[in-house]
Amino acid sequence: MNILLFYNPLSKIKKLSTVKELLGRGNNLTLSGTTKPNDLQYISRQIKEGGHDIIVSAGGDGFLSEVINGMLLSGTSLPVGIIPAGSMNVFALSAGIPGNIAGACRTILNKNKVKVDLGRIDNGSGTRYFICWAGIGFDVHVIRLVNKYSFIKRNLGGMMAHLLMGIFGLFTYSPGKCSVKTGDIICEGCNLIVSNISSYASKNTKLAENAEINDGYLHIRLLKGGKKTDIIRYLAGLTLGNYEGFSDVTSLKSRKMEITSEYKLPIHADAEEIGMKLPVKIEIMPETVEIILP
Repeated sequence: MNILLFYNPLSKIKKLSTVKELLGRGNNLTLSGTTKPNDLQYISRQIKEGGHDIIVSAGGDGFLSEVINGMLLSGTSLPVGIIPAGSMNVFALSAGIPGNIAGACRTILNKNKVKVDLGRIDNGSGTRYFICWAGIGFDVHVIRLVNKYSFIKRNLGGMMAHLLMGIFGLFTYSPGKCSVKTGDIICEGCNLIVSNISSYASKNTKLAENAEINDGYLHIRLLKGGKKTDIIRYLAGLTLGNYEGFSDVTSLKSRKMEITSEYKLPIHADAEEIGMKLPVKIEIMPETVEIILP
């Protein structure tokens, strides 16, 4: 079996020798480290050079998203295995993939392929796919701060960087309203999360309890408030699992939607800013990619 493994050099994967030993045993294993974030063209070229049976992503949720987008850009459809090695591994851990290298490699070698949905973002001039979430508002602000002060992430880790920048971001965030139209429903708010999975930010924090990775729907959570007190309340409610009871939280599920704003608000996909701004259209792409799961 020919395996092409992409790894994020900035991730916490330190034991590539273990990966080589486990995945390379009886297989032809090629390792490819990316040199910069969102280098979809590089990933696409590596895949196009071809002859591979499986692609593996060794990194976090954002890196997995890059690998999938690069594969789709290449016009190739191959099963994707995952080694959780990022600061956030919500998709992998929620799907039951072991958090250790040996267990993740065993899962890949078992080759149990499951077709999963992707979300598709279209701004009229380009597209981007996400496997976990897309978001507008406070999330993007925090992601920008984490990237700006990247030394914090390098020294303290991704989770601590997001926590510290989340606190700092409360004092520097300027909200802007967006409008979501799905079918005959139109609603407005300052913070939007469009989710393809049930968890958010961590395996145990449930954003959309009934969401499944192949249910054919995207799950919308529109948070109307934008003040510091609103953000704190939403985060506390999300942590405690009771935010959906708030009167200013709109919960919907949809196959497609249009998102507009009088502001050119940026959007993230899988916790990475992608250079797109509103307006955008988002829709579900059912069973678009095969992921190797336990």
